Amino acid sequence: MNAMQYTFQPMATDRVQLLPSMFKQRYALNRRYMMSLSSENLLHEIRDERYTVYFPVIS
Repeated sequence: MNAMQYTFQPMATDRVQLLPSMFKQRYALNRRYMMSLSSENLLHEIRDERYTVYFPVIS
């Protein structure tokens, strides 16, 4: 049996447009919420030492 192989390429965001739909409404709602948050609120967990993530250094 021949399996079809697909190659996916990233698409520039300026080439994508949401049409009027539930997805566009949700996008707008989420965007308004995220834009209403201050930088301090967004960085709260990152700055909290209990949630510090240590990334391995690959050399």
